[in-house]
Amino acid sequence: MYVPVYLGESLRYVCLHIHMNIEEGNTSIDLMKYFPLLKKGYALHSTVDWIICNYIDMNNGITAEMNAAFNGDIAAEFYRYRGIDISMSDAVSRGLIPNPMNSFSVLKLIYSRFRLKNFRSYIRELTLMNCHFIKEFSQFNSYLSDEEFLSQITYECELAKEIWELIKLILHVYVYEETRIRNHGTKVIHNEIITINLRNIVSYTYEANKIHMMEQLLLDEHSKLLSAIIIQDYNMVEEFLVDIDPRLDGYQAYKTALTYDNQTIITIIEKKIIERNWYEKQILCIMIESLIGKSELPDVLYYYIRNML
Repeated sequence: MYVPVYLGESLRYVCLHIHMNIEEGNTSIDLMKYFPLLKKGYALHSTVDWIICNYIDMNNGITAEMNAAFNGDIAAEFYRYRGIDISMSDAVSRGLIPNPMNSFSVLKLIYSRFRLKNFRSYIRELTLMNCHFIKEFSQFNSYLSDEEFLSQITYECELAKEIWELIKLILHVYVYEETRIRNHGTKVIHNEIITINLRNIVSYTYEANKIHMMEQLLLDEHSKLLSAIIIQDYNMVEEFLVDIDPRLDGYQAYKTALTYDNQTIITIIEKKIIERNWYEKQILCIMIESLIGKSELPDVLYYYIRNML
């Protein structure tokens, strides 16, 4: 549903508290930072569905944040009475229920087969009972004629869909590998959480030509160098290395270049590492020699400093 909505309290809670982290070494990127309007409560309805799906798949089920939002003290926005959705406050005031109900309680009332373990199958129903269509709120109507707002809300929807497609693709590869291993008689732990790291997100982003995700990865300070290495763009690698230290995160950039076995990029990074090491050592030598004269102390200190980093 590509309809502008304003999120109810439970969905706003989720979008403000969850994190969709992708990691590589010591680098961590929270994909939720790419959705500023969603975090303020505005989205196309499909954006909300895809974000919830992504979060569940990346965390292998319901987390404490989702349990607090949908199975705790936060009431759902709507109650279902004789097939018609009415506001939760109306349901209480009309005496249909004694107290407001949370989202999972409403789902259990409507769908006899609903269980926490099959929650993913009811995401659309869950989000619908916790969203308000913006066109129904006069105070929000001005947003619908704001081109910048509409452009951003559409962009976030397309990005959420691309992330959903990427995660589905990565998990499909994992399931294929799991099946192949099982068929060869190896024990498989089914409750293992799938690690979706930065390297495979970047790789699949470029292989699948996900344009919006590409834009974000090349803008992000933590991922743009790895992205340039993976797509093997020499000019980008050299450009990003002007400001980014390739020794960060345990020489992650260099390790990534070795994985893709591109000798040109490996050489570019090696030269930059040597150059940064040399400059740092020279600065240390100048500082110490100005205090105590020539000695081996700069070499010893530099050795320990680099090992600590």
